[in-house]
Amino acid sequence: MRNVQFLCRGPFLVCWLAFAVSLASSDGIRVCAGNTNDRERSDKYVQTILDRAIPLLRLREVQDELELDSSQKSKLQANGMNTPPPTFDRSEWGTMDPQARHDATIQHQTNLREFFQQRRKQVKDVLSDAQLKRLTEISLQFRGISILQDPEVMRDLKITITQRQDILKRQMTFLRKLGQIDLSANENRQARQQMLDGFKDEMEVHVLAALDPEQQQKLDEMKGKPFPFPDRLREPGVLRKELYASSEKPKVAPVRPRNVDSSLQQELEAAIYDEEFERDE
Repeated sequence: MRNVQFLCRGPFLVCWLAFAVSLASSDGIRVCAGNTNDRERSDKYVQTILDRAIPLLRLREVQDELELDSSQKSKLQANGMNTPPPTFDRSEWGTMDPQARHDATIQHQTNLREFFQQRRKQVKDVLSDAQLKRLTEISLQFRGISILQDPEVMRDLKITITQRQDILKRQMTFLRKLGQIDLSANENRQARQQMLDGFKDEMEVHVLAALDPEQQQKLDEMKGKPFPFPDRLREPGVLRKELYASSEKPKVAPVRPRNVDSSLQQELEAAIYDEEFERDE
């Protein structure tokens, strides 16, 4: 658990870790396993690539890269760019019957869908096509190898079911390695970060090897030219403060290394992936 906490302090690590530790991750893969409720899964709103890219507009370095003028910045601010998505009120959850809970869940997903649709429209009205493209490229770089679990990316790369399972198994291998590393033994934060960076780089090489050369080339094209993310985002609390509103912070499922070989492995073996990825545009 402590290893995961260290990993989560780096913006480039939290992204690839998020899916690896929960098969139904924030990146929106719809997984049909054992006791999954198919209806609830199909109703769940899945954020688009642009939805996940928009928060990056809050970084001044991204604004500079996109060459936003003062008028565009003002319009984005006026459109409520810092407004967080609607939250799910669970204050009366304990008193609800199953149908009421289901209805509340569906309504929340509807609210999310409407919120993100409106925000996408507002951003598209302000940014040029070239700016939107570059913003998406930067976001794909920021999210690390977790993008291999993004429905749009999987569709564009034509990733097969066999490849998805292979990617998960490769990630599981590194999660087991992570559980064996004693990061607390190294009190030097910089040295610890270098160790984690090396671990991340090694994992990326290993996971990306699941793609064929054509897919790897396509992925590089989708990510565009490298963007130099500011080092300050590695500092504790900076990412949350600058990039995410209070209810929009990145969520990483808690991980206990002792469970990696049991519950997660069982889910991995049972997972059956939906072939179709539908989106509301």
